[in-house]
Amino acid sequence: MRARLIAIACAAALFAGAIFSQRQANSARAFESGDELLYLPNARLLKHFTGGMNHIVADLLWLQCIQYIGKESKGDRKFTWLQQMLETIVQLDPWFDDAYRYGGMFLAALRADDDAGIDLLERGFIANPDNFQLPYELAMIFLLNRKDEPGAKERATYYLSLAAAIEGSPEFIRNLATQLHGQYDLADVEREMWARLAGSEDTLLRELAARKLVEMDIITATEQLNQAVLAFRQRTGEFPESLDEMVQAGIIQPLGPDPLGGRFFLAADGVIYNTTTLEELKANRLKILRNLLDGYEKDNGHWPVSLDEVLRAGTIPALPEHPYPGQDWTYNPATGIVE
Repeated sequence: MRARLIAIACAAALFAGAIFSQRQANSARAFESGDELLYLPNARLLKHFTGGMNHIVADLLWLQCIQYIGKESKGDRKFTWLQQMLETIVQLDPWFDDAYRYGGMFLAALRADDDAGIDLLERGFIANPDNFQLPYELAMIFLLNRKDEPGAKERATYYLSLAAAIEGSPEFIRNLATQLHGQYDLADVEREMWARLAGSEDTLLRELAARKLVEMDIITATEQLNQAVLAFRQRTGEFPESLDEMVQAGIIQPLGPDPLGGRFFLAADGVIYNTTTLEELKANRLKILRNLLDGYEKDNGHWPVSLDEVLRAGTIPALPEHPYPGQDWTYNPATGIVE
């Protein structure tokens, strides 16, 4: 802790030194123009002074940026230096995801500069590909600020699909992405998106895209199999009892292995499912339930008696359903474990 405080103090001193130097360098020009540029040291000068503590100086400059936004919000609301401040921060710390996220929001909402906000958020996502909030904020700009522009909803769906595919993204993002897909039938747009990302230089994005392309193939195959179920019923007047029965009737060909290790099955409700897609849904919904339970325990000092008690607490309007047909969550109120 002491070493950390010393490092912050050193960085603050270096930051102040850089500002002083910048003031000296710009004082004559600033005096003539009356602007405030002398209060904003450039990234190259700061890097020279920080002695390897760029991220700490970026934190300090971020605090200065927040203060500047507060001051401008009560003043003429021009936010003249906002973009330059944000650029300096992310040059000092290219992984500062809050600066990208909130900076992009501020640029779009406060300075009404969508292009600058989109550019900052896109660069932030390249630097932080595991942060679902960055593509989500991009989607919001296209859904809210540019909703009347041609292609805006397709771009929003593109970014929402990215956000929904990242581990830890909340269910409402996945629901919104699904809703837009249903509204605009954007399967081809999504496939093209993942195909492009499959060629990314980033290993994480490349692997994610490869898996999502396979998942899309599985979803498409599941839809085709359910169409085949309807064709079987039209021919025979009854639902099939198994996938083998559909093969024997010549409705479908024998199914190959699921490349992600899952399997197709015909459930009692007459619908064909795939365990790969169901398992992913199950894992995501379990995270939501566990977060709700942890929050309840933190607020109340004990686990809820039942999952319905979490619902009655009013945190969410409905509990996520178990994705497997006919199955329910099992919950142990003594341990707070839900499966």
